[in-house]
Amino acid sequence: MTIPAAAIVAGILLSTIGVPWWTGGCLIVAGCLLLLLLTYLSRKPILSMRINPLHYVWVGLWFAGLGIICGAFSRPFKVTNDDFSAYHLAEGSITDITNGTSGDRATVAVNRLRGRDGSITECSNFTVLLRVNPDLSLSKDIDDRVVFPANFQRINDSPNSFDTGYASRMEKKGILYCTQADDVDIIRTGHSTSFMGLSRNIRDRIETVVEKSPLKLETRKFLISILLGDRSYLDPDIRSRFADAGVAHVLALSGMHVGIIGGILLFIFFPLNFFGLYKWRLLLGTLMLFGYAFLSGMAPSTVRACVMAACMMTAVWLERKNSSWNSLLLAAIIILLFSPMALYDVGFQLSFICVAGLIFFATALNPIDRHEHHRLYNIAALLIATIVATGVSWTLTAYYFGRLPIAFIPTNILILPLLPAYISIAVIALCLSAAGIHITALTLITDGGYELLTKFVALMSR
Repeated sequence: MTIPAAAIVAGILLSTIGVPWWTGGCLIVAGCLLLLLLTYLSRKPILSMRINPLHYVWVGLWFAGLGIICGAFSRPFKVTNDDFSAYHLAEGSITDITNGTSGDRATVAVNRLRGRDGSITECSNFTVLLRVNPDLSLSKDIDDRVVFPANFQRINDSPNSFDTGYASRMEKKGILYCTQADDVDIIRTGHSTSFMGLSRNIRDRIETVVEKSPLKLETRKFLISILLGDRSYLDPDIRSRFADAGVAHVLALSGMHVGIIGGILLFIFFPLNFFGLYKWRLLLGTLMLFGYAFLSGMAPSTVRACVMAACMMTAVWLERKNSSWNSLLLAAIIILLFSPMALYDVGFQLSFICVAGLIFFATALNPIDRHEHHRLYNIAALLIATIVATGVSWTLTAYYFGRLPIAFIPTNILILPLLPAYISIAVIALCLSAAGIHITALTLITDGGYELLTKFVALMSR
């Protein structure tokens, strides 16, 4: 899977610099012609052995072509010279809403522009930021169809801010323009529930259940953030402390969290082993992991973990050896085919480089013999995995977050081995609370664990 993954990444990069979509089609056609030629020449056994390496070429051409086509059709909508003076209104659907102290902000997928002369322009891949004036709040919901003034401006870095990469980050997400309007100027014309909108609605209901639990307010905010991926609940000070201590990844939903949830699910389905249904145990666990990824917003890191789990489950069902490296690359290919712009997402990059580091270095660096000292091997594996994941990702962390905490290794070594136990206890407490069962001991352990965690992180950040 290395060649297909590398080829599709190369294709997306080529599309980013302006290579047209038909170039990708030409590469796919060239790959098909090369395949036919190689098939014809392979009728001679000796010649077939000599030209066998050339089969990698047509595979690379196919996926490079797919990358170019997917990237080209995912380019954000642009207007010549960023001049929207000819347009009066924009129509679209709200895909996300963020509530902040500086005012509400909605992400709108615009699909139609109305000209001042009555003309209509159909749009594709046109996502804009719609900011509501700070004195007012947005009364619309996700998946509402809205009409609003088309006073769009190109997103630029603020000259009064030290953050000079905002416009670049938004462009890599496919968002080039923004606008500001009053809530009364945003007219709701309908509502149609989308796939991701359904996910958000279910997630909101689960968040409501968590908010009604007997846990302390700060604990509830922390659990909503790390379990459901909604970081809007976290205070900026908490985020800064975790970042200073080098454990900001704990707050971001990632493969680590998916692995913990997967472990809980496999434990729940463990009785199936007594009936010889261990394959069905893995199947149920994997399906529920995809359900969890859906509820948490289908972030690239969670999708990657779910695809790798599905590859492992498939290998068990077919009684074949599972390749972690091929599973990782297959996950990358699937994500990039459906969302080419994910290539520039920091979560995507950190997730894949950390897992790749674990695949190549974690086992090789473990000095304990796995067969002679199994438990000691697992203990050493926890420490080595922490060091490897942090070590291979520190350059990206420093680049994106502008800091390299000197205490990241001891902080991760002490926190990560305890995190699965804490999350398991918290999930049990929340599930029992949702069922109307309140166990004081679990509540105290969950609240106390969060207090100890934040105190330790504050100490290490200092």
